[in-house]
Amino acid sequence: MNTATRRARNKRPRPIDVIEDEEEGNSTGNPVSQSPTAELAAKRMRTQLEKAKNNEASQAKVIEKLTKEKEDLLAEVAKYKKKSTKANEEEYASSDSQISTTSTSSSLSSSYSSTSEEERKKKGKKTRKKGKTQKRPKRKKAKSSKEKGRCRAMNPQPVVERYKKVLGHFQKGKNLSESYNAVDVNKNTITTSASIPELAISAPDKYADVLQGYSRSQKLNVFVQECSKVLSEDPELMAKVDKLKDEGKLLPISKRT
Repeated sequence: MNTATRRARNKRPRPIDVIEDEEEGNSTGNPVSQSPTAELAAKRMRTQLEKAKNNEASQAKVIEKLTKEKEDLLAEVAKYKKKSTKANEEEYASSDSQISTTSTSSSLSSSYSSTSEEERKKKGKKTRKKGKTQKRPKRKKAKSSKEKGRCRAMNPQPVVERYKKVLGHFQKGKNLSESYNAVDVNKNTITTSASIPELAISAPDKYADVLQGYSRSQKLNVFVQECSKVLSEDPELMAKVDKLKDEGKLLPISKRT
């Protein structure tokens, strides 16, 4: 068998069913199988694409959040500027009002001062004219309250009243020296007769008993000694007197005669 005969045999047509199967497979569009390397590369590409999409979504959220924060900050700044402007306007208006009030007060005060000065000058002229034409009658000097206060107490009642006057000034916040001066009495006068008002204030009943035995012919210093004796012989009464002194209801005088 020669070579030409072999080739003719090899070129025999394929069966029709095989050809139809191939054409049918191609027409249905079945995917052609890929190599493992190509599949791995495609998988990586899909993974990277998904990551890129996720990153893009995250960035969009961040941008949206930052934009909102920016808008909030701008709104706060605008609100603060508005308040600051309003406060400055009110302060400026208040300053203008104060300046205006001060200016008005100054002008009124100046006007009043000038008017008062003119009136004083006019009155001075009138007084001088009257003084030349008329002689003022001499007036008798009345005794001052100080001169009256200097009168010596001759019986217990004025002693108690004088003591209470000094005590009243002391209770108003003055010290002892100022209180004595207010009544125009010296310290020694109050101190030597203090037993009388101390007994009268701390123990009115006992003071009344001692006062019953007093007569106008009796010297005042004798009555002082009797009151001092009543106080010194009663420890409870002495304690009460000291307490009243601490409370400011009696003068803080320690010496008695």
